[in-house]
Amino acid sequence: MKYILTAPQLKQKRNLQIFILFNDQNSDNIENLKKELKSTKYDENLIHITIENSKYEDLLPRLLRKPEKLKIPKFFFLDPFTYTNVKMEDLHYLMNLYRTEVLLFSPLFHT
Repeated sequence: MKYILTAPQLKQKRNLQIFILFNDQNSDNIENLKKELKSTKYDENLIHITIENSKYEDLLPRLLRKPEKLKIPKFFFLDPFTYTNVKMEDLHYLMNLYRTEVLLFSPLFHT
C-alpha cells in the first residue's frame, strides 16, 4: 500500500484524483488500517481515502448508484471473506460498468 500511495508517478499526472474506499466488517482490521495510513505519508489533495465498517450487502447498493454515471476508470477488489455475500448479478453489473476492472482475490490457502 505504501508503494502505491507514495509512487512518484502520481505527482506527474495533471488533474489526477484517486478515490479509495476501504471497507471491512472487522473493527480490528479497520483500526489496523487507520494506524497504517497514519504512518504513511501521501498527498491528501491527490488521494482521497474513505474507510467504512459496513456489510457488503449494505455498501454495494450505495456504490452502484454512482459508478454507472462516472466515465472514469474504476477498480473493485473483493476478498474471499465477502464472496458468500456477493451475488452473481452484482458481479455481472460491476464487470459491465464502463472502464471497470474487478479482482476476485483467491489466496492459495482457500483453494
